[in-house]
Amino acid sequence: MLGRQVCMDLGPVARSSQRRTVLLAEPDAAQAEGFRRRAAACGYHVLAARSVADAYELLAGHEVGVVVASQDMAGESAIDFFRRIKHMHPRTVRVLLTDDTSPANLREAINKGAVFKFAPGPWSDEALLGVLSSAFAYHEQF
Repeated sequence: MLGRQVCMDLGPVARSSQRRTVLLAEPDAAQAEGFRRRAAACGYHVLAARSVADAYELLAGHEVGVVVASQDMAGESAIDFFRRIKHMHPRTVRVLLTDDTSPANLREAINKGAVFKFAPGPWSDEALLGVLSSAFAYHEQF
């Protein structure tokens, strides 16, 4: 799967003067690095954070269009992280990576964190690249 170069059509990006920056908050360094390489090959600029504290620092110093966060982040839950950044960066689109697709968890993520999409685990790079494409399309409408 990682050997293939499967990218989403980024034709609409060519019309946009904005750089597509995504913040990936993922504690697994190998998984984050693999995704970063694949996303970079598709034209995305990926910032990687291994903790919520790192993610806040990156958000403070960069204009980020989409935040993708694992539910299993150290420091606070991804849902609480999203709730805070929803107020700090309201235009930033939020995507949750989670193995817990219970109705209660999904309801909390939607109501507290205003999650745009869920990516249930285990996630594949291809599926996540598709989610990024739709998240940036949504972000660029506003």
